[in-house]
Amino acid sequence: VSLNQIALDDDFDQTYTTILAASDYLIDPVNNARRGWPYNRITAIDRYIFPYAYPQSVRVQAVWGWPSVPAEISMATKLQASRLFIRRQSPFGIAGTPEIGTVRLTSRLDPDVEALIRPFRKMSGLVA
Repeated sequence: VSLNQIALDDDFDQTYTTILAASDYLIDPVNNARRGWPYNRITAIDRYIFPYAYPQSVRVQAVWGWPSVPAEISMATKLQASRLFIRRQSPFGIAGTPEIGTVRLTSRLDPDVEALIRPFRKMSGLVA
C-alpha cells in the first residue's frame, strides 16, 4: 500500500547500510494506487540493482496488503460461506429432493467465486 524504506546489504553481512532515496527506484504499476490495488513490483534505477542471487540482501519496509477489502472478495466470501452453510443440510454431498431434482455438491470452489477472485490471484507461471 505504501513504501517506507528500501535498504541494501552491500556486503551480505545482514547490515543494511545503503538506504535508497525515492528517486532510486520505481514502484509499479503506477496507476494501482488510483485503482485501490497494492503495488506488486519494485524496480531499481540509476546506479543500483537488486541482486537476484541474494534476495535477502534487500530489505523493504512497507505497509503490505490492500487498503480495504475489495468488493469482489467480500462477495466471493459471502457466496462461499452460504454454500458451506447449505452443505450442512446435505451431509452426503447431494442437495435437493427427488420431486424437484437433486444436485451433487462438489468440493471444488463455486464457479461464481472462482470468477470473482480470478483477477486477484497472482500466478507464477504454474497452473493452479
